[in-house]
Amino acid sequence: MLQEAWHTPDLRPYGDRVLVGPWLASQHLQRARHELFRRDYEQGVLPLQNTRRMKANLLRPQTLAAPDALLRLGDVVQVLAPDMPAFSLAGGRGHLGVFLAGTVDDAEVDRCQFLSEGSRLHGSAQTEPCVRNAWRLCAEDGTARLDGCPLRLGQCFTLRAVEAGTRCPLYIRAQCNTTNEVGCGPPRLELSTTCDTYCRWRALHCDKHRRPETEGGTFPANMRLVLQHAASNLNLAASAGGKRHWVLTFFGRECKIGLRNYTDQYGQVTSENVWMLGVQRLRDRRTELPCPAPELYPPLPPPADPCPWAPDATCPQERACPPPPPVLPPQCPPPPPLLPPPCPPPQQRKSDCTADMPCQRDTKVTPHGTNYICTPSCP
Repeated sequence: MLQEAWHTPDLRPYGDRVLVGPWLASQHLQRARHELFRRDYEQGVLPLQNTRRMKANLLRPQTLAAPDALLRLGDVVQVLAPDMPAFSLAGGRGHLGVFLAGTVDDAEVDRCQFLSEGSRLHGSAQTEPCVRNAWRLCAEDGTARLDGCPLRLGQCFTLRAVEAGTRCPLYIRAQCNTTNEVGCGPPRLELSTTCDTYCRWRALHCDKHRRPETEGGTFPANMRLVLQHAASNLNLAASAGGKRHWVLTFFGRECKIGLRNYTDQYGQVTSENVWMLGVQRLRDRRTELPCPAPELYPPLPPPADPCPWAPDATCPQERACPPPPPVLPPQCPPPPPLLPPPCPPPQQRKSDCTADMPCQRDTKVTPHGTNYICTPSCP
């Protein structure tokens, strides 16, 4: 009954003129949206274009410092947690190794496609050195006045990003919470253009019993260390134990990085606080050599024009094909040279001498008598 009433012309809720009006309005709205999308596409401000530009900027490859006996200020290194497993899609433990890397959130990608003020830090499984996971070792004031000097255990230094989207360089900073701030918890780790005491770090030995004797000494690269925040005495930690410690970014699943002291029952630091300042490996080292000039080969001669006519056909232009080259017989190798017969060995007895081998009396006298030497007459 309802279907019959609906199809009745008198019971329709809207007429044809009313239906044409919303249809025209939707067409104008669709046309306006298309024009707006086209304008944003030409200007390059679409979310997809911003994301691609951000990935191209942050994944630009970088060259790490060359391997040396000592780690020095001014070197470009990677901060690696060697004992922390990376994220695995299968649900199990991935390969070991998490790199400290900066990232851009989805709320910031529309306004900035570089590392900027306030960018967060995560633990990435990407091993190739690039803009987001390469850091430069600088002095405690953030300048390059001590570049080239060896870095010592217990010495304060700063970690600066190799490239930034701001005029001022970016430093890894962890500001401690004060009593005037609402809430509590560990300091927030982020990038900042302000280089103060909250940007200073210290490299300590992993074994707490050896720290007093190793303080002030130099150390090589790729050594297991503890990176301690100078302002709070908290260690840099990679939290990759549970699922709640992993966040989803534009570069995949990455673990959270913070400041916290992880110790075992003996007071020793655990794998969450163990880091390495890695440089370029010998097998991955790139040698910057000048490219050789391309070899200039002489141009090849043009191919011979074959005779287009068959042997039994008559050439209208009286053009004869060149005769084929004569077939030369194979050359025999030269005979080997005739060598003289070898000389027989000298004889020690007089009875062995012949006409061709005259005997000579030896001047050496033995108990058995006089020795005779037969010298052959060789040509």
